[in-house]
Amino acid sequence: MAESTDIQFVTLQEDIFKAGLWNSQRLQFDAIPAELLVPQLPRQSEKVVAQKISEITLPWDSVLIAAHAFRIATKNVSKNLYLVLPGKYKEELPKENRPWRGYWYPYKDAPLAAGSNPPLSLYDQWVNLKTGVNPKSVDWELEIHSLDDVEWGGHCNGWAAASILYPEPKKPVYLPELGVSLSVWDQKGLLNEASYCANWLFYGSRNNSRQPDFTDISAELFHKALIYSIKVLRRPIAYDRYNDDKVDNYVISRYEFKISKKNNEGRVSVRARLKVHVYDRDIDNKVGEARSFEPYFDYYLWTDDQGNILKGEWKRGESNPDFVWIPLNQMKCRGENPRVEHQFVEQMLFGEVLNP
Repeated sequence: MAESTDIQFVTLQEDIFKAGLWNSQRLQFDAIPAELLVPQLPRQSEKVVAQKISEITLPWDSVLIAAHAFRIATKNVSKNLYLVLPGKYKEELPKENRPWRGYWYPYKDAPLAAGSNPPLSLYDQWVNLKTGVNPKSVDWELEIHSLDDVEWGGHCNGWAAASILYPEPKKPVYLPELGVSLSVWDQKGLLNEASYCANWLFYGSRNNSRQPDFTDISAELFHKALIYSIKVLRRPIAYDRYNDDKVDNYVISRYEFKISKKNNEGRVSVRARLKVHVYDRDIDNKVGEARSFEPYFDYYLWTDDQGNILKGEWKRGESNPDFVWIPLNQMKCRGENPRVEHQFVEQMLFGEVLNP
């Protein structure tokens, strides 16, 4: 029987939902067979004690990660998948699986809700005509997602998830109910908002300190997560490029490993060249694959005689990611605009519900 990994804990800090209201959640992951080496499915989770904050008492349950992800992970996965042997290795996603261009919609100035006929205003009008109820997503967005207390606050996570989970809007969509067309920018904005939260696989932990953490995400878990996402799941993997309290999400679609021979201490040197996609800095209707660059990440891995990874370490001076995550499908969370339903967004854009 294969050994099991240590139980790992992941702390999730959700964004501010209302002034003074916040939540910290911890997930306990099952130990899994050593040949997978990346924890997947939480079997049991700690119940977070209900907290009375701003005179609002809410019980919080831990987020459940999709059960099917574990089945995907364990199906047709070679026991040798994560063996580290000297040489060069490359894996790249096909074009249709790579993220598309999109904007990050900063909280400042609330571009999704402010101005003349912004995307959320059109959404509210459309839903009102369909259901007779105005969801007033604009009001929520202007109150909550307009907080600019940090200059980096925005929807980069929404772009990362949407560009992985949805086909790219490439032309305007006419809404006969309103007599207007949704531009490409409008459509991507709505998908971005609807994907602010997602059902995910999350590796590492969020650093809420201004002091950089050079140990998390660990080098060995980063290495395994890249292989698992791109080679096994055939999905892009998102990551926070800062290792302090700031968050800026980029997306990886290719890795190239150059692995040295093992030294007497069982250590190898890994140079990982990645294809990293970034969001657009300007509002426009451009389409196509998201812009990219190819940074290097350097780290050490220690292995046993067979090449199984024992531990890892980032090379001195290396700016490691804070955490990585793989969007799987749609899911609500407390940080997302609760008045935007992805089913309505999908009906508006695609004429059908893609994620029931």
